[in-house]
Amino acid sequence: MLGAGTMGAQIAAHLANAPGVRTSSTSSPPARPVPAGALASGAMQVMARAEPAPFMEPSFAARVTVGNFDDDLEAAVGASDLVIEAVVERLDIKQALFARVAAAAPAHAILASNTSGIAIGSIAADLPEDARRRVVGMHFFNPPRYMHLLEVVPAATTAPEVVAELAEFSDRVLGKGVVICRDTPNFIGNRIGTGEDAPDLRRHRGQRLHRRGGRPPQRPPGQVAPHHGHRLHADLVGVDVIGHVIRSLAMRALRRPQVRPYQTSSTTAWSYH
Repeated sequence: MLGAGTMGAQIAAHLANAPGVRTSSTSSPPARPVPAGALASGAMQVMARAEPAPFMEPSFAARVTVGNFDDDLEAAVGASDLVIEAVVERLDIKQALFARVAAAAPAHAILASNTSGIAIGSIAADLPEDARRRVVGMHFFNPPRYMHLLEVVPAATTAPEVVAELAEFSDRVLGKGVVICRDTPNFIGNRIGTGEDAPDLRRHRGQRLHRRGGRPPQRPPGQVAPHHGHRLHADLVGVDVIGHVIRSLAMRALRRPQVRPYQTSSTTAWSYH
């Protein structure tokens, strides 16, 4: 498991729940000096007391071997059958990380990204042909232990047998409801969810401005109050992640003629018709 942030730590915990799955969690080095592996180790400690509980048993945290990218990435990747990346939603960072992963991974290892919507084909574009065949999207939803849906997203270069093997593992071992998705903007769940979230977040911003003496909120006639579920979801996933998801969809959908915009406070989201 590469990345020990909001999703990376949760996914590592769910992998550790599965019997017989040896899990390693590595993270990028922090900005200030701390002991090696402290970020991943701290993330696992948080997971052990988080609610809802990511681990089926708190003792399962001991099943996760922690490390950092500088000292442990190549060794951890080299001993893995499945590598899952969950770092920041920036294509350049993911491409650089996958270049290191492809060089260190065994020839049979599946190289998966938990990206919320960056094109899998773009992440794999600069890798050797053999590595590109093993790169696939593996998009969990937060919290991974409890959200049944898992999107498996092959790029045009992904080998069919890789997709089949990952889907079977995710179903039988991780207990997921697997949906095979096309490598389209934000796949399925986040493309639909962005269309739902963006207008509600905009209305919420209007309410806050109104309470602070700014402009009044804009509501359609007859609407009593906006739903709270989108805001709770954004708080759980992370507002920064939601922003990346909206921007990713906006940038990729600009090339598509069958879209119309949702204006938000900081960016534009687009829905398909």
